[in-house]
Amino acid sequence: MATPSPPSRADEALPGAVDEAAALRILVVEDNVETAALIRHLLEMAEYEVVELHSGQEALELIAAVESEREPPFDLALLDIMMPYVSGYQVCQEIRRTERLGYIPVIMVTALSTIEDVVRGLDLGADDYLVKPFNARELLARVRAALRVRAFDRTMRQRNWQLALLNSLYDAMGSALDRRAILQASLNYLQRALRLSYAAVFVREGLTGDLTLLVYHDGASWHEEPVTERMHVGEEPATVWRVSDAYHLALQVVSSGQWHCHTATPGWPLTSSGSLEALEWRACVPLGVKLLPQPALSAGDRVEPLEGAVGALLVGLPHDRPTIDLDLLTAIGNQIGQALAKSHFYQQARDRGAELTALFNSISDLIYVVDEAYRVTAFNAALVKWFQEQRGTHFDAESALHGRVCYRVLYGREAPCQGCRMAEALEAQQGVQWSASRRRDDRRREEWEFTAYPIRRQQEGPVQAIVLARDVTERRMLEASLRQSDKLAALGQLAAGLAHEINNPLTAIVANAQLLLKMTPPDAPQYESLSLIKQASDRAARVVRNLLDFSRQEQYAFEPTDVNATLRAALALVRHQFHTAHIQIVEDLAPDLPVAVASRDHLQSVWLNLLLNARDAVTQGADRERRVWVSSRLDQEGMLEVRVADNGVGIPAGQLSRIFEPFFTTKGPGKGTGLGLSTVYQIIQQHGGQVQVDSEEGVGTTFTVRLPTQATLAQVS
Repeated sequence: MATPSPPSRADEALPGAVDEAAALRILVVEDNVETAALIRHLLEMAEYEVVELHSGQEALELIAAVESEREPPFDLALLDIMMPYVSGYQVCQEIRRTERLGYIPVIMVTALSTIEDVVRGLDLGADDYLVKPFNARELLARVRAALRVRAFDRTMRQRNWQLALLNSLYDAMGSALDRRAILQASLNYLQRALRLSYAAVFVREGLTGDLTLLVYHDGASWHEEPVTERMHVGEEPATVWRVSDAYHLALQVVSSGQWHCHTATPGWPLTSSGSLEALEWRACVPLGVKLLPQPALSAGDRVEPLEGAVGALLVGLPHDRPTIDLDLLTAIGNQIGQALAKSHFYQQARDRGAELTALFNSISDLIYVVDEAYRVTAFNAALVKWFQEQRGTHFDAESALHGRVCYRVLYGREAPCQGCRMAEALEAQQGVQWSASRRRDDRRREEWEFTAYPIRRQQEGPVQAIVLARDVTERRMLEASLRQSDKLAALGQLAAGLAHEINNPLTAIVANAQLLLKMTPPDAPQYESLSLIKQASDRAARVVRNLLDFSRQEQYAFEPTDVNATLRAALALVRHQFHTAHIQIVEDLAPDLPVAVASRDHLQSVWLNLLLNARDAVTQGADRERRVWVSSRLDQEGMLEVRVADNGVGIPAGQLSRIFEPFFTTKGPGKGTGLGLSTVYQIIQQHGGQVQVDSEEGVGTTFTVRLPTQATLAQVS
């Protein structure tokens, strides 16, 4: 960013009121010595400083010295037109070409009064003309009028330069929102643009607290120092800032909101490019903030405008340039203060946003935001993780999700889901809940609960809804397992009671039937009836024994067991049957599984029951490829998980809740006792595990057995 050229030395505003007439220099170029002396006498009586020259050549030499800064500039020129060798016209042209002079009034003095002479002088840049002989009062009036025009022009130039400076300062700070970047850019720019010997900033803690930070440049690097009243900055004597005086001055400026300046500060050697002994002009202005509204970080926050000073800007000028416009410096301080306040509020909002983002991403439920066009506009880390689990860890889930329609990217549909509840939430502007299930590629069923809430918009923009999705598969299975355990426990107690009550009369019936059979000849008419009674009694006795077996807590011989070994043993026993029935077995046994503390024989009987059930299910189905999947793995909770799945006929939904009940079977008459799955359930319960079933008619059935490992049991004990 280019620095705006500062005004000429004569254009620099002063910090206090100055007698302008005493400070102004007037150049008089007149080859007639008597006339030049008269003009000089009149102007000096009016308290102007006069530079008297008697030729155009001398005037050109003076202008060159001014341009090279060997001579100070002048504020008005009285030029005689008719001079030998170099005319007043040429001098006027050179004045207008000299940049350091800026704009100064030029009055042509001539004995010629033709229109052509006047027009030529004005065309060359003269502002007025005076005809010889002239009246003294007229001369002074013309000079005063020209200087008034010059003063107005100087003011306009100064204001334009100040506006350019403020605009360039704003550009220098740019769109920076970091406090350090704002301060370094602004101080660096000011030091160059205003030709300052030093510039430093005191900043308040949190904009409204104590002055705690000092930022400055020592000529080699930037420093940000925590300040206290007695602090010294720097190590070498030539670079030590006695901060205590500056600190008190900044406190005074911040508390009053008004600038303060000193043309000499004995005992305050605030080092600059000049010597320590040089008396420098110093100014301190507030970094003001006027009615800047503080952001509301939440709906309940009270929003109050911030007004006052957030710090102080301290500047110094070399002793040979002891002036600066304090109004300009105050405006600069306000601009820096506004930038610091915005930076502070941005940092607050960013920190709050980071907190909310961390909270958003820490929620284990899947969360995503969709607009009325079903586009996904935001999502949490849990959804990204879930999506990557579906597609692979190397899949760029964020790119695949953002801006895509939810029904395609999440559910694989080409049109919105029928009866979409999210759309219902947007339309009704109230929360809705619903449940859904899906079957993964590995045939696992997932149960989900969804909740959608409309996002109340506070300004114009797309309508949006936030959707929370929770995987409740495990919870549903555990609930079903708990219900089944309660049911089987009640059935066990009932079975034990019934068995004992039935055994007593049944014993009398069996004993008497046997005695009567012994006393009755085989060819007697009563023999057949007695035989039927005995058969029925024996059958009833077996049922009672089964009931007792079901209710009895059998003792198991637990030992470290390789679950995969028991699975392979069970598969070996049924492999021939499966091959004969043209059933394909798909094995996926995870290697290096931890051992379980289990009864090997009982576990093998569990797998046999499940495999034979799967065989019966696939052979009852339609004419299609028959397949049974057997897999083992270690789940996320450290439990051993064994799954036996088939693509058979499936179990009707109304019968799933009874599948583990004793004597309940889905097979035809005479094809099952109804005790196989209830026995499986009881064995797994005795092992401290869980057994769950998932089935869909026409799709197949999956039994999932979860067993604790030896390490898991050790942690529990």
